[in-house]
Amino acid sequence: MKNAWIVSFIRIPLLISVLLLLFVLFKLFGLELPYPFLPDLSTIYFTVVNVLCYFFLKRVLKKEGRSFNELIGFS
Repeated sequence: MKNAWIVSFIRIPLLISVLLLLFVLFKLFGLELPYPFLPDLSTIYFTVVNVLCYFFLKRVLKKEGRSFNELIGFS
């Protein structure tokens, strides 16, 4: 359980780093973006980060021998 909580603490830095990475990639491909925190971009980087956190959490839980249902207390 202790390792599963790590996922919640890496999410914000991961969001910021994916935001900056996508912003740089868009600039390299010549897209003009006035501001990196546009709502259109947020759907992209939030989706990427959510998928990464899901797989990371799934891996941590599998390593601990637990499941998502057990984590949320679903019966």
